[in-house]
Amino acid sequence: MGRAGSFAAGCVVGGAAIFTSLKYHVVQTNEGFELVPKLTASFSESYVDVRKFTPNDWNEHKSLVAAIVKADKSQILGDSTADHLRDAANDVLANLGFGDEKR
Repeated sequence: MGRAGSFAAGCVVGGAAIFTSLKYHVVQTNEGFELVPKLTASFSESYVDVRKFTPNDWNEHKSLVAAIVKADKSQILGDSTADHLRDAANDVLANLGFGDEKR
C-alpha cells in the first residue's frame, strides 16, 4: 500500500473513531465492552470503565446513567453496584477476622 492508500486508511479509521466517540459511550464492564448510544452528540464520556464504580461515581455520571437506562442496559448499573457492595462487605469481614480462611 502506497502513501495515498495509507492516508486513506488512516482517514477511514480516524473517521470511524470520531463517529463512535460522538455517538456512543464505550463502557467497560466485568463482562466486556458495551456500546451505549449517547443522548446527545458530544465527546464527553466516550470511554468509561465502570468495573469499580461506586454509587457516588454513578451520581457524577448522570448523562451516562440516563443513556444506559434508555438503551435498556440497566444490568450495567446493577452489576457494578453489586460488585462494589460485595467488595465492601468482604473488606469489613476481613477486618473483623472472617476472611477467606479454609475450615
